[in-house]
Amino acid sequence: MDQETKIHKKRQRESNGSSESSHHVTKAGHVENELRVELHHDVFIDTPTFVEKMFDVDADILEAVYLRSIQGGLYDALRKEWSDFKNLAPTEKALYEPFVKVANFISNACDASTNLTWLSDPKRAPLSLHMKAADFKPDIIMAIGSGEPIPQGGKPAHVPWTRIHVPVEVKKYRGGPSTVIQLAKYLRQCFSECIDRRYVFGLVLTGTRLTVYLADRAGILGSKSFDINEDPKQLIRVIAGLTVFEPSNVGWDPTLTVYDDKNRDSAQFSFQTKCVNHWRMELSEHASKLPDGPIYKAEKFVLWKKIRFGRSEVIKGRATRVWKAWAEKDMALPECDRPVYIIKDTWRDDRRDLEGEFYELIGRHDGIAELHSYCVVRVGGVPDTTSAIRRYVKAVGGPRDITVRQPAKESQDDKAEQEWDYMPNHLVETDCLPTIFDFLEREPQDRTHSRSVLKTYGWSINRAQSLLELVTVMRDAIAGHQHAYNRGVLHRDISEGNILITGKPEFGKRGALIDFDNAIFWKTHQAIMDDQLSGTRPFISAEMLLKSRILSVRGGETGPEVTPIHGLQHDLESFFWVLAHVCIAFDGPTQPREALIVRPGATQEDIRLQQRTNSIFGSNISDYIRGDAKQHIFEASSAYDRSIVQSLSLWTLPLKPLITQFYEILRAAFESDKYDNLYSQVLAAFSETEKGLKAGDPDAIEEERNEKRRALKQSFERLRDQELARRHKDLGGEKRSDLSDEGENTTPYTPPASLAQSRLLPSSPESPVQNREPKRLKRMDR
Repeated sequence: MDQETKIHKKRQRESNGSSESSHHVTKAGHVENELRVELHHDVFIDTPTFVEKMFDVDADILEAVYLRSIQGGLYDALRKEWSDFKNLAPTEKALYEPFVKVANFISNACDASTNLTWLSDPKRAPLSLHMKAADFKPDIIMAIGSGEPIPQGGKPAHVPWTRIHVPVEVKKYRGGPSTVIQLAKYLRQCFSECIDRRYVFGLVLTGTRLTVYLADRAGILGSKSFDINEDPKQLIRVIAGLTVFEPSNVGWDPTLTVYDDKNRDSAQFSFQTKCVNHWRMELSEHASKLPDGPIYKAEKFVLWKKIRFGRSEVIKGRATRVWKAWAEKDMALPECDRPVYIIKDTWRDDRRDLEGEFYELIGRHDGIAELHSYCVVRVGGVPDTTSAIRRYVKAVGGPRDITVRQPAKESQDDKAEQEWDYMPNHLVETDCLPTIFDFLEREPQDRTHSRSVLKTYGWSINRAQSLLELVTVMRDAIAGHQHAYNRGVLHRDISEGNILITGKPEFGKRGALIDFDNAIFWKTHQAIMDDQLSGTRPFISAEMLLKSRILSVRGGETGPEVTPIHGLQHDLESFFWVLAHVCIAFDGPTQPREALIVRPGATQEDIRLQQRTNSIFGSNISDYIRGDAKQHIFEASSAYDRSIVQSLSLWTLPLKPLITQFYEILRAAFESDKYDNLYSQVLAAFSETEKGLKAGDPDAIEEERNEKRRALKQSFERLRDQELARRHKDLGGEKRSDLSDEGENTTPYTPPASLAQSRLLPSSPESPVQNREPKRLKRMDR
């Protein structure tokens, strides 16, 4: 077994003990279904000048390789045919070896920028960093950074996904799904395994016709297909470009390199090393938009732990990833003395503002995470955008329908077909991908690669160590939300993961709000026509889910009902649903409620509880059903009592008055359509509850002779101590490979029956200096 294989096997064993996120798609069929939704109206093909613009190879190189192929007998100019493509058997497999031979010839004839080789190993799935990764098997691959491709015995080296430069799909002729879908699975897996990929090229070989595809975070763009026999220089152009261009010009990220503690001046790509323990990430210089705002200097950070990688593999989307990091300038310090930063890397829709701009306008304030810096990523001095990646090539025609099944050509007298029981339809030139006429005017939506750095680190609200901490953290986050709103910023994505426990004891600083990716400048915002629903679905307000008002016609309005605009009241309702979920889903500090776990032998009472909870917080609930359930709760106090009050856990029963008061405040506001005093009313309710919770009895279980209550209190104290120990460990800088799957995407301690979010929860962000047991880790009952 070669060293590369050993390393990946070791990482797989390490990751086997950690649970992956339930959101992470691991079955091929599930991936295909996700791609059909994700890429609907975002696949464009038959793009003129695509190959010429993307692979602008020097004409002298093209001519030299072309002449060499003729002189070497590889290409017959008179017959216009690559010699290895003569008289092929009518099978898909027959195309593998000829293409690999020709591609390797072209690559070897060029001055390669790095170690590259083409090979075919369609019976084995590439090595993965994830134990539960879908079992995809590309027909042909271009491997990068590999050693000798054919070791003794003639079997190709087992290449990992992290070394796949270009995947190739050979056309299947019996109909079935689009080949673009199959290729997209490979491209998506490259994004999933390689965090240093900005975009990925893929090829589809249909007999002697080739199509080139580019996947970036705006979708997929495809070239016009061409015949490699009729147009050999076009094939040479593609292969040569993939060979001679610098890695940054074929999709790799030069601002995300391997950090070598023994050679800190080194800046290698991941494929140039055997193992990655830490990454080095560069932030470009960036000027604030604020008058007299700062200029954020270029800075480098060392990434040492994943926090959130929920949907980083998407071909179209933000692909948000979050890490813990140290500033590179602090690496000479002992680990315990290095400040911790939180870095977010994302591809934002160009119609939205940068997240850092929201933090800047809000300013430093209690209840809001503190910004360190932010930037637009620059590659080669140019902003890293999908339009720049596509060399400003414009898509032609509308997006294509990748959901249609491909027709199979019928033949009655094809002897080859009868002999092989196979459809050798080499005349089929490409997928049958009809235009989606409903989106005929649609163009790819540009995205920009951006990063932000926070000084704030903490833990999700569902990790509250006591009811007192739950109440105080939420109170401070709501106050922070009020300040942001007064400054003109509306968050629009209140969720458990975006409300942080900072561990600080000071009033106003105990909780903080993060993640302004979905925020708007509400005073000047103009709605985006195809804007998706903003927020984390289990916590989205009823009106936003239903796109209609829930309690009144608002002042006797006549005419067609106007869709409600996202306002402060909807975010405050989301705070209510966060509080309700924690109070239902946990029956002790960070302790999942057993009654919500789907299991054999569950009582009828537990099953009813699960059904009630799933109607609000479940993962497979439509927006309409979820919104209808929430509307009913606000319309009828009996529904509130049945769905919320009767569902509270024993641990959170002392918060029943707070939850009910919060509910009544919101209900009255929606009925009257008046929200001027909403913040003050809600904050007053939390402050009053805080006064009633004693520091020495943070879970409101008074000392009694009752043995059961005494045991309950001891149980909560034990759970509290465990959580404090976990936090203390979490602040340490454990050395581990950031390439391995450590289960960081998992929503911690969330009962599976109650919540699977549309967006994953970070472990989450405040950035202390870790130089002794922080005061903020003290138990709140001491």
